[in-house]
Amino acid sequence: MSALTKKLSVAKIYGKINVRKLPEDGSVVNLFNVIGVAVGTKSGTSDFGDWTGLVGQFEATNLETGEKFASANLFLPDVAQGLIEAQLANSENHQVQFAFVIGAKADESSSVGYTYTAQPVLPPDAKDPLADLRASVLALAAPAEKTAKKASK
Repeated sequence: MSALTKKLSVAKIYGKINVRKLPEDGSVVNLFNVIGVAVGTKSGTSDFGDWTGLVGQFEATNLETGEKFASANLFLPDVAQGLIEAQLANSENHQVQFAFVIGAKADESSSVGYTYTAQPVLPPDAKDPLADLRASVLALAAPAEKTAKKASK
């Protein structure tokens, strides 16, 4: 059974990321799975600055300990949360179902020494705003090799 909590965040689900335990080769360490149905967002300001969280029904499982959590409030790393927020804005039924594996990898260019990753397990269910454009571009015939070579000379 999942432990009910006021909010879900990386800190609540996994805890502090130990940069020393992340592989130096840049490979990803999976931290937790998260599933949910987002129906909106809420924003505010704290001592740490402005924040935006997802509102809905969410469950997460720590992949290291197996501990399960559930909440109506979720704070995802930007790499995943931005996608859900964009899908909510484009959703006709004002809800988005999703599932991600959230991970971390070493990144020396980051101020904290790592970056988060999000691997979709279930893509957000709202209409993909790029689907029609992607299909149109892929439907265009690629130029013939000889034509492309002539154009480059």
